[in-house]
Amino acid sequence: MNNKISQRYRIFVLSGIVIFLFLVLLMRLGYVQLSDNEQYNESIDTQSVRIIRIPATRGQIKSADGIVIADSIPCYNIVFHLAEMRKYGQREKNVNSIFGRAQHLAVLLDRKMEITAEDIVQQMNLRPAMPMTVFSNLTEKELALASEISPPIPGMEISAIPKRYYKYGKSACHIIGYVSKDDPGEAPDKSKYSYYIPDIKGKSGLEKLLDTKIALGNEYNGLRGTAGSKLVRVNVKGYVHDDMGITDMPVNGNNVELTLNWQAQQAAVKTLEGKKGAIVVLDANTGAVIAMASSPVFDSNIFSLGITQKEWKKLITNNSKPLINRALTGEFLPGSIVKPLVALAALRSGISPNSAIYCAAEGAKIGNTQIKCWSWKYGGHGSETMINAIKDSCNVYFVETGLKIGFDKLVDMYKHAGFGRKTGIELSERQGILPSKELKQKIEKAAWTNFDTGLISVGQGMIAITPIQAAVYASAIANGGNIWKPYLIKAVYNSNNKLLFETSPVKTDKLPVTEDELAIVREGMHNAVYDPNGSGKKAKNDAIELYGKTGTAQVGSPEHRTKNTWFIGFGYHNSSAYSIAILVDGGEAGGITNAPMAKTFFETWLGVDTTRLEEVSVPDAVQND
Repeated sequence: MNNKISQRYRIFVLSGIVIFLFLVLLMRLGYVQLSDNEQYNESIDTQSVRIIRIPATRGQIKSADGIVIADSIPCYNIVFHLAEMRKYGQREKNVNSIFGRAQHLAVLLDRKMEITAEDIVQQMNLRPAMPMTVFSNLTEKELALASEISPPIPGMEISAIPKRYYKYGKSACHIIGYVSKDDPGEAPDKSKYSYYIPDIKGKSGLEKLLDTKIALGNEYNGLRGTAGSKLVRVNVKGYVHDDMGITDMPVNGNNVELTLNWQAQQAAVKTLEGKKGAIVVLDANTGAVIAMASSPVFDSNIFSLGITQKEWKKLITNNSKPLINRALTGEFLPGSIVKPLVALAALRSGISPNSAIYCAAEGAKIGNTQIKCWSWKYGGHGSETMINAIKDSCNVYFVETGLKIGFDKLVDMYKHAGFGRKTGIELSERQGILPSKELKQKIEKAAWTNFDTGLISVGQGMIAITPIQAAVYASAIANGGNIWKPYLIKAVYNSNNKLLFETSPVKTDKLPVTEDELAIVREGMHNAVYDPNGSGKKAKNDAIELYGKTGTAQVGSPEHRTKNTWFIGFGYHNSSAYSIAILVDGGEAGGITNAPMAKTFFETWLGVDTTRLEEVSVPDAVQND
């Protein structure tokens, strides 16, 4: 009996010891879970590594005389590092605390809030390892205020990010174009990164053309460059635990040097101010674009940090169409600027330059119709030979000469001059209209007539050219008949300024004429400027000896008729030859509107102290309704 009691007692004691030990173990496990939970979670969670994409710095675009036209500069933003701003255990309290600090900053800087509490939550959910931009594009005053905050806000940083900047935002806007932030959703390499910081993307002009690749014979990296990356460790809540540094260094984009002379470009912009039109200036011996301006303009800078819907709508609904590059995509009736080509076609057909045609008030008769000369109100020009007819811009002479030559020979000369085909310049362009019997039949369902041939002999009817085509053809008269492919890109350099590529001139055609025949036409164009009665006498200037031809073409219905007015020409200066084409949409007459503009351009560029051009002020295009 005693043995049984003793055995039960031992069992009871042992059971008590086991239960006690189990309770101690249970209490220890509870203590570990409650007191060391955060430590163990941090230890496990910090093993999660994230890859962050780092964009490269976009390459520069410079002029031939060393002016930086497009650059990447620091844009200062206020960012919050959310991982450093935690104060509470609950997310909602942290969100409210962070938003309150942003509101405090808004009052201090006198700015509207750029974020909401929902934005903070979204940042925590989708981009927790990335700093959150709270205020962007700080002014100097705001930057100073933000730097002097006392006491400082934990987790706040003034961050500098690259911004595309155009010091002369309007002066080459149609050439350079503009940029915006790339859409990460369209990025082919997005899957490589945990967090994708997008590039600056070219959207128009050379910024778009040269964005990722520069295809010039060989293929080179573009302005955008090659992105790098860095690693960070984050915990399960997404907060950064450790910055592990850059693993791949970004490779900056290549730099591009243009053919533009910046003083000439500024002079062209200033000459066009207040008008709707274009100016193109070429090196007549190579095709290099010295200046190319279209008006009205826009400011490329408004796109750099994102344009608002209101600003974009104002641009695209503007009646003056500021986004259009009239120099390359505007197709216009050429009017009398074709007359030097008609003269060359006549000389090639054996017509003597001394053969006279009488210009009377009634004009040139073609069957039962007639084409009058602009001088009809004064009784006509009287007897005209070729050189005088170019000087006077006599319609009767060139209508009758065009009829003698015939359609085929006339159009062949136009074709060799580049009419009806693209010039080959790097940017998007239109091809214009080369006169065609087939085209008239297709459009008007009618056969070609002598009246049509008479019209195209004075630049009217079924014919249209772009200002760049006009400048190319003017170059040919200056250089011996060569049609050069115009180009804007002079050279490409890497970020260490090593030359990668340099453009060589390309000849695309040649006028089928002799030097003696060109000399006759040049004499007529010289007289047009320097004869007291020349049609282009207002182009005479003190900077360059100029050979020119004016043109005026009526467009539109009689009820809404306007004029395209022209001046084309060329001149020689310091062993260089330059051609010029000036087009005004809605001018009065080539000799009245455009010839004085040629004088202004050359005297501004070559004849005065050009340092003042850095102060060129062009009104916003969106104000030119």
